[in-house]
Amino acid sequence: MDSAERSKQLIENLDFDVTLLAMNATQYGDFVQTALPAARQKNLGVISMKIMRNIVDKGIAKPEELLKYNWDLPGVAVNLVSQTGMEPLVQNIDIAKRYGQGLQARFNRQELEQRLAHLGHEANLVWAQPGYYDGMVC
Repeated sequence: MDSAERSKQLIENLDFDVTLLAMNATQYGDFVQTALPAARQKNLGVISMKIMRNIVDKGIAKPEELLKYNWDLPGVAVNLVSQTGMEPLVQNIDIAKRYGQGLQARFNRQELEQRLAHLGHEANLVWAQPGYYDGMVC
């Protein structure tokens, strides 16, 4: 869904246990500020996705920054990260271990958001473009 406001309406008006929201440091769609608080208000489980897609490959944010940004979002229970091979998988596991042990370096959330703000538009995020389909068509 490409509308945080519509997601918020659905969360408020329908009976869900869990919601899946595209949230990352680009602030695309304003899901963090709009839909996430509605989900927290209803005590829904929140799954975050699209944390690194079309961001980490541009070289302006490190995977550990992007993961920590989402791990620190209040009310998010699960963060989905797709894998493109063994090397990124091993790297992400190592980042998660360091985060769990409190060994990850501090970072400035607002600085990260400002650094990535120019990416928070559908033209820069393939998964946000009209007609995008995630997965194989059977």
